[in-house]
This record gives sequence, C-alpha cells and structure tokens, in this order.
Amino acid sequence: TLFRLLLPEDPSVEEKSHGIGGISGNFVLVGEITVIALAGPWGVASDLVGRRVVWCSGLSIMGCCLLCHPHAGSIELLLGLRFIFSIGGAAAGAMMTAVLADSVATQDLGKGSGYLGVSSGLGAV
Repeated sequence: TLFRLLLPEDPSVEEKSHGIGGISGNFVLVGEITVIALAGPWGVASDLVGRRVVWCSGLSIMGCCLLCHPHAGSIELLLGLRFIFSIGGAAAGAMMTAVLADSVATQDLGKGSGYLGVSSGLGAV
C-alpha cells in the first residue's frame, strides 16, 4: 500500500499483530470502494422505483448482514458480508439526503442539512 512505501517497516509490529491490521484494512477498502461505486446507481434507482423502496432495501440488506456477521466462520465470509453490507450502506447513505427534502420544511432546509451532516459525521466516528 501507499503507507508501506512512505513509512519504514517494523517487523516486530507485524509479528505482534498477526496481520490483523491488514485484514481490517481490507474490510474498510472493500466497503468504501463499494459505497463509492454504488451511490450513483442507487440514486438512479430511487428515481425509478422511489426513495422509500431504495432506503428500505438498503436498511434490510444492512440488517441481514448484521444478523449473519456473528455467525461467519472465516475471514472470506466476513469480507463477503462487508461487501454486501456496503451495498445496503450505499443505498441508505444516498437516500439520507434525498429524504431530507421530504421531511424538513423548506425554510429550515439549511438547518436540517446541517444537522444531517453532523449526525452522519458523528455516526461515522
């Protein structure tokens, strides 16, 4: 990765962590690439079938993955669940801003948008 090129390697760190950092890094990478790739198509789908369908689909996908997550027996299965979870996360994330216009009065749209940004930012932390 880019960090391996910029920072010198310390073999003792890799021995202590047993490669855990690389595995969790792969989970994050798969999740972020999936969300970036699918946010646009979910937006198009919401125009075709409606925001409620897309939002509920995304939340359902995420919920099913969360139910399956503790029962995963391998890293590969966890990675697959993370990929599927991110498909739902892309739908839910894309619909947050779309539903904002439906649920906040026009004169308070700026304030509602600010609250949404702070809430989603704190949720990511």
